[in-house]
Amino acid sequence: MAANKPKQSLEQKIENLIYFVRHGAYGSKYLTNYGVEQVTRTGKQILEDLTSNGYEQGLEITIYTSPLTRAVQTAQILQQILGQAYNVEIVLDDRLEPDSYEVESVVEEILDNNKKVAVIVSHKPDLEHYLDIALNTGDAVRVRYQNKQIIK
Repeated sequence: MAANKPKQSLEQKIENLIYFVRHGAYGSKYLTNYGVEQVTRTGKQILEDLTSNGYEQGLEITIYTSPLTRAVQTAQILQQILGQAYNVEIVLDDRLEPDSYEVESVVEEILDNNKKVAVIVSHKPDLEHYLDIALNTGDAVRVRYQNKQIIK
């Protein structure tokens, strides 16, 4: 009699996991105290999501961020929080500047380089534009990919 194979969880089947994060609330160009609180909550949610779904400590995570100050500050806060359990690198990417609408090319690069977990920090119109096209909604926070295809 054949042994029963344990069922593979959805998380184990996921090849790539990308979090899309809008920078926190800002004043002239810097995050406000409220913006820092927003990003801190988001970072803790991502950390909880990763650890509760079995992503092992020491995993490499790349944060791709717009070079604008508010986005870089957001990425740095996320790096501090996620760095408690994971190896986190920040990459400044001009394609994520406001109104560039090139989020899709960053996603393609992440998938082509087979990054297991990545975070994209950008600006609302650009993220909404990409998510509207990819998911027919602008309200997504977490997007799962399998075989370079979005799992809805």
